[in-house]
Amino acid sequence: HISMHDEFELVYLQEIDRGSYYIDNTIVKVHTNDLILIKPQIPHYLKIECSRPCRFIVLKFSFAEGNSSDYSNISVNDFLSFISDNNDNGSYFMLSNTNCTNIANIMQQIMHENKSPDNESEFIKSLLTMELFVWLSRSLRNQWEVNLATKGHKLQEILESAKSYIEKNYNTDITLSDIASFVYISTSHFARAFKKQYKTSPIQYLLKVRIDNAKTLLEETNLKVGDIAASVGFS
Repeated sequence: HISMHDEFELVYLQEIDRGSYYIDNTIVKVHTNDLILIKPQIPHYLKIECSRPCRFIVLKFSFAEGNSSDYSNISVNDFLSFISDNNDNGSYFMLSNTNCTNIANIMQQIMHENKSPDNESEFIKSLLTMELFVWLSRSLRNQWEVNLATKGHKLQEILESAKSYIEKNYNTDITLSDIASFVYISTSHFARAFKKQYKTSPIQYLLKVRIDNAKTLLEETNLKVGDIAASVGFS
């Protein structure tokens, strides 16, 4: 029957001879060891197309809301839509890099702890869950960076978000790593993409924003030069 949930659904196909996932009117052929991440509120069901039974593990999860400016304003749904190069609406994502083996192994360990609970099981499952999300994060980030060169319009939105982050936080002790982390891209990939888009490096842009704001304060206030420098992020 058709399923639809409020949570993200991570599915690991442990064993299946032949089958298809029907996800939001899209047919996805699946095989043994496939990993699929399905977004919330997406109708889906698995059709087994052989006589042999299949085995799979399903993990559901959701994300807490955060209002801090320290977090990127790129939503998880937008993020997954961007990296999902195998479907137009980003309703699902096929995990397809070297981190998948680690993710599948951890899911199986969590299932093992569920089957044989003891006094330490909850603690062990908490540790395994944290490790799972480390590997899931790495897997998604790898795919995010792979797609940077192919989705120009989305990349521009992400880089604009990085520029806005610089403009809002120029007066703090932000680094290149901080800016890259904000848009969930490795430092090297971010620096190259930013310079290609804007013909200047992220740090040069940060310095320009600081200098422009310092000039404004020099013209419009009676603050001392040292105070102005400190107020715009120069230490």
